[in-house]
Amino acid sequence: MKHFLSHGGGVNSVAYEIYLNEKGIEHESVFADHGADNPKTYQYMEYFNDELIKRGCNPVTIIQAKVKEKTMDEPLGLLEYCMLKQTVPQRMLRWCTEKFKILPVSLYINSKLEEGEKCNYHIGIAYDEEHRAKAPQNPPPHLRNKIYRYCFVEDKITRFDNVEMIKKAGFKMPPKSGCYVCPFQPNKELRELYMKEPCLYEKAKKLETIVNKRRKEKGLGWTGIKNKPIEVIVQEGQIFFDISEDGDTEYILGNKPCNCGL
Repeated sequence: MKHFLSHGGGVNSVAYEIYLNEKGIEHESVFADHGADNPKTYQYMEYFNDELIKRGCNPVTIIQAKVKEKTMDEPLGLLEYCMLKQTVPQRMLRWCTEKFKILPVSLYINSKLEEGEKCNYHIGIAYDEEHRAKAPQNPPPHLRNKIYRYCFVEDKITRFDNVEMIKKAGFKMPPKSGCYVCPFQPNKELRELYMKEPCLYEKAKKLETIVNKRRKEKGLGWTGIKNKPIEVIVQEGQIFFDISEDGDTEYILGNKPCNCGL
Protein backbone atom coordinates (compact mmCIF):
# COMPACT_ATOMS: atom_id res chain seq x y z
CA MET A 1 0.00 0.00 0.00
CA LYS A 2 1.39 3.41 -1.00
CA HIS A 3 2.35 6.05 1.56
CA PHE A 4 1.72 9.78 1.27
CA LEU A 5 2.60 12.60 3.68
CA SER A 6 0.61 15.83 3.84
CA HIS A 7 3.46 18.33 4.21
CA GLY A 8 2.73 21.73 5.76
CA GLY A 9 6.26 23.13 5.83
CA GLY A 10 6.64 23.34 9.62
CA VAL A 11 8.56 21.46 12.31
CA ASN A 12 6.27 18.43 12.48
CA SER A 13 6.18 17.95 8.71
CA VAL A 14 9.94 18.27 8.32
CA ALA A 15 10.54 15.84 11.19
CA TYR A 16 8.01 13.39 9.72
CA GLU A 17 9.86 13.51 6.39
CA ILE A 18 13.10 12.65 8.21
CA TYR A 19 11.30 9.93 10.19
CA LEU A 20 9.91 8.21 7.09
CA ASN A 21 13.25 8.40 5.29
CA GLU A 22 15.12 6.95 8.27
CA LYS A 23 12.55 4.15 8.54
CA GLY A 24 13.05 3.38 4.86
CA ILE A 25 9.36 3.89 4.10
CA GLU A 26 8.94 4.77 0.44
CA HIS A 27 6.51 7.66 0.20
CA GLU A 28 5.58 10.89 -1.54
CA SER A 29 5.19 14.14 0.40
CA VAL A 30 2.81 16.78 -0.94
CA PHE A 31 2.74 20.50 -0.15
CA ALA A 32 -0.19 22.62 -1.37
CA ASP A 33 0.88 26.12 -2.45
CA HIS A 34 -2.12 28.48 -2.41
CA GLY A 35 0.09 31.53 -2.91
CA ALA A 36 -0.39 33.11 0.53
CA ASP A 37 1.96 31.17 2.77
CA ASN A 38 4.48 33.21 4.69
CA PRO A 39 7.56 33.92 2.52
CA LYS A 40 9.71 32.24 5.18
CA THR A 41 7.90 28.97 4.49
CA TYR A 42 8.56 29.19 0.73
CA GLN A 43 12.23 29.96 1.38
CA TYR A 44 12.54 27.00 3.70
CA MET A 45 10.78 24.62 1.31
CA GLU A 46 13.26 25.54 -1.42
CA TYR A 47 16.16 24.93 0.97
CA PHE A 48 14.66 21.67 2.30
CA ASN A 49 14.05 20.21 -1.14
CA ASP A 50 17.59 21.08 -2.21
CA GLU A 51 18.92 19.31 0.88
CA LEU A 52 16.74 16.24 0.31
CA ILE A 53 18.00 15.93 -3.26
CA LYS A 54 21.64 16.30 -2.11
CA ARG A 55 21.05 13.43 0.33
CA GLY A 56 19.57 11.18 -2.33
CA CYS A 57 15.98 11.52 -1.07
CA ASN A 58 12.88 12.43 -3.03
CA PRO A 59 11.93 16.11 -2.72
CA VAL A 60 8.53 17.27 -1.50
CA THR A 61 6.04 17.58 -4.36
CA ILE A 62 4.71 21.13 -4.49
CA ILE A 63 1.31 21.47 -6.13
CA GLN A 64 -0.55 24.64 -7.07
CA ALA A 65 -3.68 24.98 -4.96
CA LYS A 66 -6.30 27.19 -6.59
CA VAL A 67 -10.09 27.11 -6.44
CA LYS A 68 -12.48 27.66 -9.34
CA GLU A 69 -16.18 27.93 -8.63
CA LYS A 70 -19.00 28.34 -11.14
CA THR A 71 -19.09 32.11 -10.74
CA MET A 72 -15.35 32.49 -11.34
CA ASP A 73 -13.62 33.14 -14.64
CA GLU A 74 -10.39 31.49 -13.52
CA PRO A 75 -8.94 29.53 -10.60
CA LEU A 76 -7.90 31.70 -7.67
CA GLY A 77 -5.34 31.40 -4.89
CA LEU A 78 -6.30 31.98 -1.27
CA LEU A 79 -5.85 35.77 -1.09
CA GLU A 80 -7.55 36.40 -4.45
CA TYR A 81 -10.40 34.10 -3.41
CA CYS A 82 -10.87 36.03 -0.17
CA MET A 83 -10.84 39.34 -2.05
CA LEU A 84 -13.48 38.14 -4.50
CA LYS A 85 -15.70 36.59 -1.83
CA GLN A 86 -15.07 39.54 0.53
CA THR A 87 -14.31 37.24 3.43
CA VAL A 88 -11.43 36.38 5.75
CA PRO A 89 -10.19 32.99 7.02
CA GLN A 90 -12.03 32.03 10.20
CA ARG A 91 -10.80 30.22 13.31
CA MET A 92 -13.97 28.17 13.84
CA LEU A 93 -14.97 27.13 10.32
CA ARG A 94 -11.44 26.73 8.90
CA TRP A 95 -12.86 26.57 5.36
CA CYS A 96 -9.52 27.81 4.01
CA THR A 97 -7.70 24.70 5.28
CA GLU A 98 -10.26 22.45 3.62
CA LYS A 99 -10.38 24.30 0.29
CA PHE A 100 -6.72 25.19 -0.14
CA LYS A 101 -4.80 22.46 1.72
CA ILE A 102 -6.73 19.26 2.44
CA LEU A 103 -8.74 19.05 -0.78
CA PRO A 104 -5.96 19.80 -3.31
CA VAL A 105 -3.53 17.44 -1.56
CA SER A 106 -6.18 14.72 -1.41
CA LEU A 107 -7.16 15.09 -5.08
CA TYR A 108 -3.50 15.01 -6.13
CA ILE A 109 -2.97 11.79 -4.17
CA ASN A 110 -6.07 10.28 -5.76
CA SER A 111 -4.62 11.06 -9.20
CA LYS A 112 -1.69 8.80 -8.29
CA LEU A 113 -3.91 5.87 -7.30
CA GLU A 114 -5.90 3.32 -9.24
CA GLU A 115 -9.68 3.34 -8.91
CA GLY A 116 -10.62 1.78 -5.57
CA GLU A 117 -7.01 1.73 -4.36
CA LYS A 118 -6.42 2.71 -0.74
CA CYS A 119 -3.33 4.39 0.69
CA ASN A 120 -1.63 5.36 3.95
CA TYR A 121 -2.20 9.05 4.57
CA HIS A 122 0.37 10.41 7.04
CA ILE A 123 -0.35 13.51 9.12
CA GLY A 124 2.39 15.14 11.21
CA ILE A 125 0.73 15.59 14.58
CA ALA A 126 3.08 15.33 17.56
CA TYR A 127 2.25 13.25 20.63
CA ASP A 128 1.72 16.48 22.62
CA GLU A 129 -1.40 17.12 20.53
CA GLU A 130 -2.74 13.59 20.53
CA HIS A 131 -6.28 14.96 20.77
CA ARG A 132 -5.99 16.28 17.19
CA ALA A 133 -5.15 12.86 15.75
CA LYS A 134 -8.65 11.91 14.70
CA ALA A 135 -9.65 10.65 11.29
CA PRO A 136 -12.93 12.18 10.01
CA GLN A 137 -15.98 10.14 11.02
CA ASN A 138 -17.95 10.79 7.83
CA PRO A 139 -15.27 11.70 5.28
CA PRO A 140 -16.15 13.18 1.90
CA PRO A 141 -15.62 10.93 -1.14
CA HIS A 142 -12.10 12.19 -1.86
CA LEU A 143 -10.90 11.03 1.59
CA ARG A 144 -12.64 7.65 1.85
CA ASN A 145 -9.73 5.78 0.29
CA LYS A 146 -7.23 7.05 2.87
CA ILE A 147 -6.05 5.26 5.98
CA TYR A 148 -4.97 7.98 8.39
CA ARG A 149 -1.59 7.43 10.02
CA TYR A 150 -0.28 9.40 12.98
CA CYS A 151 3.11 7.78 13.57
CA PHE A 152 4.29 10.43 16.03
CA VAL A 153 1.26 9.71 18.21
CA GLU A 154 1.69 5.96 17.80
CA ASP A 155 5.38 6.16 18.79
CA LYS A 156 4.86 8.89 21.42
CA ILE A 157 7.15 11.37 19.65
CA THR A 158 6.69 14.90 20.98
CA ARG A 159 7.31 18.24 19.32
CA PHE A 160 10.51 18.57 21.36
CA ASP A 161 11.58 15.20 19.95
CA ASN A 162 10.84 16.53 16.46
CA VAL A 163 13.08 19.56 17.02
CA GLU A 164 15.88 17.28 18.20
CA MET A 165 15.33 14.97 15.22
CA ILE A 166 15.78 17.88 12.81
CA LYS A 167 18.93 19.06 14.60
CA LYS A 168 20.41 15.57 14.66
CA ALA A 169 19.75 15.15 10.93
CA GLY A 170 21.62 18.39 10.24
CA PHE A 171 18.76 20.42 8.76
CA LYS A 172 18.05 24.06 9.52
CA MET A 173 15.03 24.57 11.75
CA PRO A 174 11.89 25.47 9.77
CA PRO A 175 9.90 28.59 10.67
CA LYS A 176 6.34 28.35 11.95
CA SER A 177 4.25 27.48 8.93
CA GLY A 178 1.06 29.29 8.00
CA CYS A 179 -0.31 31.93 5.66
CA TYR A 180 0.04 35.65 6.27
CA VAL A 181 -3.74 36.08 6.60
CA CYS A 182 -4.09 33.21 9.07
CA PRO A 183 -6.19 33.99 12.18
CA PHE A 184 -4.03 31.59 14.24
CA GLN A 185 -0.75 33.45 13.68
CA PRO A 186 0.69 35.28 16.70
CA ASN A 187 0.67 39.07 16.61
CA LYS A 188 4.45 39.16 16.31
CA GLU A 189 4.14 37.49 12.90
CA LEU A 190 2.01 40.38 11.62
CA ARG A 191 4.49 42.89 12.99
CA GLU A 192 7.33 41.05 11.31
CA LEU A 193 5.32 40.98 8.08
CA TYR A 194 4.94 44.77 8.33
CA MET A 195 8.67 45.22 8.75
CA LYS A 196 10.00 42.64 6.28
CA GLU A 197 7.21 42.15 3.72
CA PRO A 198 5.39 45.52 3.46
CA CYS A 199 3.68 44.61 0.17
CA LEU A 200 2.11 41.50 1.69
CA TYR A 201 1.13 43.48 4.79
CA GLU A 202 -0.67 46.02 2.58
CA LYS A 203 -2.52 43.21 0.81
CA ALA A 204 -3.68 41.78 4.14
CA LYS A 205 -4.78 45.23 5.28
CA LYS A 206 -6.63 45.81 2.00
CA LEU A 207 -8.47 42.51 2.49
CA GLU A 208 -9.75 43.67 5.87
CA THR A 209 -10.83 47.00 4.35
CA ILE A 210 -12.76 45.30 1.52
CA VAL A 211 -14.47 42.84 3.86
CA ASN A 212 -15.58 45.47 6.34
CA LYS A 213 -16.81 47.90 3.71
CA ARG A 214 -19.26 45.23 2.62
CA ARG A 215 -20.21 44.35 6.19
CA LYS A 216 -20.86 48.00 7.02
CA GLU A 217 -23.18 48.28 4.01
CA LYS A 218 -25.11 45.30 5.38
CA GLY A 219 -25.26 46.75 8.87
CA LEU A 220 -22.91 44.13 10.27
CA GLY A 221 -20.15 44.62 12.83
CA TRP A 222 -16.41 44.62 12.25
CA THR A 223 -14.47 41.43 11.58
CA GLY A 224 -10.90 40.76 10.59
CA ILE A 225 -8.01 38.37 10.37
CA LYS A 226 -7.48 38.69 14.14
CA ASN A 227 -9.67 40.10 16.93
CA LYS A 228 -8.67 43.66 16.05
CA PRO A 229 -7.46 45.40 12.85
CA ILE A 230 -3.95 44.31 11.89
CA GLU A 231 -3.01 47.99 11.60
CA VAL A 232 -3.82 48.39 15.31
CA ILE A 233 -1.86 45.24 16.17
CA VAL A 234 1.19 46.65 14.40
CA GLN A 235 0.82 50.05 16.05
CA GLU A 236 0.58 48.42 19.48
CA GLY A 237 3.93 46.81 18.82
CA GLN A 238 5.66 50.10 18.11
CA ILE A 239 8.41 51.22 20.45
CA PHE A 240 9.34 54.87 20.59
CA PHE A 241 12.59 56.49 21.73
CA ASP A 242 13.99 60.01 22.14
CA ILE A 243 15.92 61.34 19.18
CA SER A 244 16.64 64.87 20.44
CA GLU A 245 17.24 66.83 23.60
CA ASP A 246 13.78 68.40 23.55
CA GLY A 247 12.12 64.98 23.76
CA ASP A 248 10.92 64.52 20.17
CA THR A 249 10.23 60.85 19.51
CA GLU A 250 10.29 58.58 16.51
CA TYR A 251 8.73 55.18 16.12
CA ILE A 252 10.99 52.24 15.37
CA LEU A 253 8.24 50.81 13.19
CA GLY A 254 7.81 53.60 10.68
CA ASN A 255 6.22 53.46 7.25
CA LYS A 256 7.88 50.83 5.11
CA PRO A 257 8.25 51.23 1.34
CA CYS A 258 5.82 49.18 -0.70
CA ASN A 259 5.87 48.50 -4.44
CA CYS A 260 2.72 46.45 -4.80
CA GLY A 261 0.63 49.34 -6.14
CA LEU A 262 -2.18 49.08 -3.58
